[in-house]
Amino acid sequence: MKVNIKKQLGVVSTGRSIDSIDLYYKIILGVMEMIFFRKAMILLTFIFIIGSFPSITSACSCAELSSVEEAFERSAAVFSGKVLDIKKKKSLKGYTYKSVLC
Repeated sequence: MKVNIKKQLGVVSTGRSIDSIDLYYKIILGVMEMIFFRKAMILLTFIFIIGSFPSITSACSCAELSSVEEAFERSAAVFSGKVLDIKKKKSLKGYTYKSVLC
């Protein structure tokens, strides 16, 4: 790879000293490393930003629901009433939910 880069630069045919050829080679490799590092940092930043947003999740579906009688026995207070109206509303983030008027 060292020879290919030097030939592409045309340095070998000019008769320059070995020290200047090595310097050019080091500069080219340094630039290539900087480009690779910059692309890697952009990719890692993108992955970090995407991964840091939490996804919408639901409650655990493996939990068993208790019967009405069991829930009544465990509760400290029970309210009863008649549903008069159910309205669909949207939150500020765009999620829809239902509001019950008793």
